[in-house]
Amino acid sequence: MRRRPTLAGYTLLEILLVLLLVGVLVSVSLVSFRLTDRKRRLEAPMSQLQELARRARQTAVQKQVPYDIVLEKGGYSVGPRRYALREGQELWWKPWRQQQWRQAESYRWTFQPSGFCEPLSVRLQEGQAWVETGFHPLTAGVREERMEIP
Repeated sequence: MRRRPTLAGYTLLEILLVLLLVGVLVSVSLVSFRLTDRKRRLEAPMSQLQELARRARQTAVQKQVPYDIVLEKGGYSVGPRRYALREGQELWWKPWRQQQWRQAESYRWTFQPSGFCEPLSVRLQEGQAWVETGFHPLTAGVREERMEIP
């Protein structure tokens, strides 16, 4: 008796299952990429502000003159140099032990020749996502940092 040759291949159900799995993996990757991109867009200007605060304190101590970072609507500045935020990002600040955030509109954050600065928290917000940094009054370093990215 002769056997019939079998045809090798995949069933329609197997092909659809593979396509479904590929679609799920691509969807998960895109969501992850969006969160990472939003996080990076918020962290970059905040990291830059953290470095500026450290350098402002260092400069005030070395030159023995007060040194200011000005928190403004749309960015912040040190002397003639202005750092602009991306469109849709807002800068907020809050003095130590206060609950209410204030929108940055030409607020002078002064670093004294003694090395002290006002203990301050700064929030960078883009839509519902935000990152907050609390600065230490003695070191101008990061005291605490929080982030929410929905």
